[in-house]
Amino acid sequence: MRIFIWVVSILMGFSGSLNLRAQPECTIVVHGQVVEATEGNGLSYASVYLVETDKGAYADSSGQFVITGVCPGKYILRITHVGCAPQKIEISIKSDTTLTIYMTHDDAILNEFVVEGETND
Repeated sequence: MRIFIWVVSILMGFSGSLNLRAQPECTIVVHGQVVEATEGNGLSYASVYLVETDKGAYADSSGQFVITGVCPGKYILRITHVGCAPQKIEISIKSDTTLTIYMTHDDAILNEFVVEGETND
């Protein structure tokens, strides 16, 4: 019985290593900057997200972002920022990629809202 379990363990380990080798290398880095189109300033804290994956990033205070561990392929990149219309861009990634994404602020998107609250004194 011990030999059977040992053989099954070896075979399972071998088949698992074959599957890992068959998968594409997901080591690509997508980085860049989200920029306000009119002024050319970086848009801080914009969201940059690869729709087909669970990968994305928030831009830093100068609009720079980095997404790591991306596999080669075609993706829809979704970019959002407060006051800008959301964008979707189709990209094809084969190797490390640098992007500059231009967004335009739209005053019509910024609607007035009121925050109300109550306290229990």
